[in-house]
Amino acid sequence: MIRYTHCIIIALMLCVVGAVFAAPSDWTVIRQADWQTHFRDIAYADAQNAWAVGDSGVIAATSDGGKTWTAQKSGVATNLRSVVFADAKNGWIAGSAGTLLHTTDGGAKWEAQKFDIGMDMTDAFFFDENVGWACGNVPQMLGTDGHLFHTTDGGKTWKEQQKFRLPLVDIFFLDQNTGWIAGGQTRGMDIAPLSFVIQTTDGGKTWTEQEVDLQNPLSTIYFADKNNGWTFGMGGMFKTADGGETWTSMAPSPPPGAPGGEGEQAPPRRRQPSGLASVSFASASDVWGVNLAGRLVRVTEDGRMEPVQVPARSLTCVDFASPQVGCVAGEYGALFITSDGGQTWTSQAKVNADTLRNIAVVTKDKIMCIGDGGVAIKSDDGGKTWSPLDVDILESFTHIVFADANTGWLLGTAPPQGGPGGGPGGEGGPPGGGEGMPPGGGEGGPFGGRGGGRSADYVVMKTSDGGETWAEQSRGPEFNANAVKVLDAQNICLCAGQGTAFVSKDGGNEWTKKDLQVSWDISDISFPDPNNGWAVGWSGLALRTDDGGENWTRLNTYTAYDANSVYFISNQKGWLAGNYGLILTTENGGDTWNSQRCYSYSNLNKICFADANTGWVVGNSGALFETKDGGKTWKQSDIGINGNFYDVKKGADGAIWITGDWGVVLRSAK
Repeated sequence: MIRYTHCIIIALMLCVVGAVFAAPSDWTVIRQADWQTHFRDIAYADAQNAWAVGDSGVIAATSDGGKTWTAQKSGVATNLRSVVFADAKNGWIAGSAGTLLHTTDGGAKWEAQKFDIGMDMTDAFFFDENVGWACGNVPQMLGTDGHLFHTTDGGKTWKEQQKFRLPLVDIFFLDQNTGWIAGGQTRGMDIAPLSFVIQTTDGGKTWTEQEVDLQNPLSTIYFADKNNGWTFGMGGMFKTADGGETWTSMAPSPPPGAPGGEGEQAPPRRRQPSGLASVSFASASDVWGVNLAGRLVRVTEDGRMEPVQVPARSLTCVDFASPQVGCVAGEYGALFITSDGGQTWTSQAKVNADTLRNIAVVTKDKIMCIGDGGVAIKSDDGGKTWSPLDVDILESFTHIVFADANTGWLLGTAPPQGGPGGGPGGEGGPPGGGEGMPPGGGEGGPFGGRGGGRSADYVVMKTSDGGETWAEQSRGPEFNANAVKVLDAQNICLCAGQGTAFVSKDGGNEWTKKDLQVSWDISDISFPDPNNGWAVGWSGLALRTDDGGENWTRLNTYTAYDANSVYFISNQKGWLAGNYGLILTTENGGDTWNSQRCYSYSNLNKICFADANTGWVVGNSGALFETKDGGKTWKQSDIGINGNFYDVKKGADGAIWITGDWGVVLRSAK
């Protein structure tokens, strides 16, 4: 009886703990990406049936030539790296942690074929529904061992054929006997970089190494017949006309007078400045690839890579079913198809997986978000529909803030005026970039530095019509801000790296530099009124001003963790949040700080309070906590999104808005 009583007590305690740490979600997902993954490989079985696989066990499939894509359940959360189909029904997927999946019904059901969890499965190749090979790699103290496996029953049983002292990456077989494997390793401690091509003529029982003149790993190998083949990798493209006995670089010949050109001695080893991470042959003479910069290219017969415009940040893989039908995919859920031989590419994602780092709740209906890769979007109907924010000058965005429904500022980067050098920056000339240039860092200017050598200018844009139009207001290196706070339509404070702050008293037309007497970067600032403000940053840094940012005093938080966000609701009461679940609160303007616990070890990126009791904090790995007692207790909201959250803001109508990875925008009940 005592045993059962103890069990009941423990069960009740667990219920109480669950009530403390997990609150029912009252959040609405306003926006999120169709595909919350980084795609790693694509495979066509025919012109109608294709599959794309990616991180976190994601599988996307189409049976209508790419017009529609649906998610298939992989049953795993590992990263999937390679997919191959022998026909429209029989397919295999290789991935991390010993993952090898198999389907016999086109992906309606996937079953795992077990391999050692310490093995990174990199590829599989099947000649038909029964006969196939798979390879995986196991890191060792020095280098990596590659393992090759063979099956004759569709993967029900696997037999290890060979073990190699180099990583295996890509497998290709012409028939059940003749095949090649490409691989290699990058430079590491006590490890030399090396490419690796091996051939078998007896189904993998024995292998012969073929010499490729490259000191970098190869990622793809393909043969049109027993003689003509190609291999591609990091910094190299090679072809053979004799089955691989000799491999010739496809790199364009250097021009006369250049090293290795006519009249000059060729270098001992030919290296290309870039290579290909993924390759597909639409035909033997029509080669498509994704280069190491994540861009789609078409490879010419003489080895040139002609860029093809696809509106995606970082592509990773490409495959063609025919000279007309193809697909390219990449990170952040990028998925595009072509049906006209690559002349046009159509996105298969209605909502892109953008990383949204900053949100401005202008009015109840007007919302604006900015993120990585030059993403800037807006909604005029409370988040129901979204469209690009039209700002022609800026290439990327860092902050967006509004003082009222009409007046706002947008910070970002733009191409330097006067070309990549940014102008000569004449001595004693205007600040930033030489004679005739706008402010931006020429010698003699208030922000110091010379205009030459910049790859981009930091720019402040201003709107007076609620974001319909934007005009450049200021330009200079100081606007590479980590934090911006608009006190009212005239007073603005921004903080940047190495303990610097800038204050404007005229709505951003003129700026005055303030030395905070510290060398750490500032992460965030908070002003509950135009005079009293706080700034936080690296290693628990906290500062206070009582004159609108003119002078700052350092505070002692007694923590070494980075502080990422600060929020004050008065000149006495405030909170800061930071790495490893750090939450501190003060009742006396920061003279003393007390710790609060949300029982999370994730890095917390932003904290916000509606009043002295109700607040929210968001962070990495889906961290989203709410308090209704000033932070004495924090309850976690489980909304099923595992990405990072970066910003949380309160709207004028009381709704709370959150942005994060995978294009996510959340809104709370009022």
